[in-house]
Amino acid sequence: MDLKTLREQNKERVDRVIKLRQGQNKLQKDILTALSTPKTIPELAQELACDSKDVLWHVMALRKYNQIQEEKKSGDYVTYIKKS
Repeated sequence: MDLKTLREQNKERVDRVIKLRQGQNKLQKDILTALSTPKTIPELAQELACDSKDVLWHVMALRKYNQIQEEKKSGDYVTYIKKS
C-alpha cells in the first residue's frame, strides 16, 4: 500500500490533522510576534483571544526550544520575551 492510497482512504483524518497543525503554527507565530515586548501568559491569552492553557503550552514549547526567555516576575506571573 502506497502513501497516496493511504491518504485517499483517510482523507478526512488527514485534512483534520493538517488544519490542526496549521492552527498551531499560526498561534506560535502570533505568540512570537506578541513577545516583541515582555508579557505574561494571561496578557498573551487576552491579546491573542486564546485560552490561557493553550498559550501556556505553546510558550513552554517555545521556551524549551530557546526561542523565548523568561525576563522577570510581574506579580504572580513570569514575563516572557522573544530572544533576539
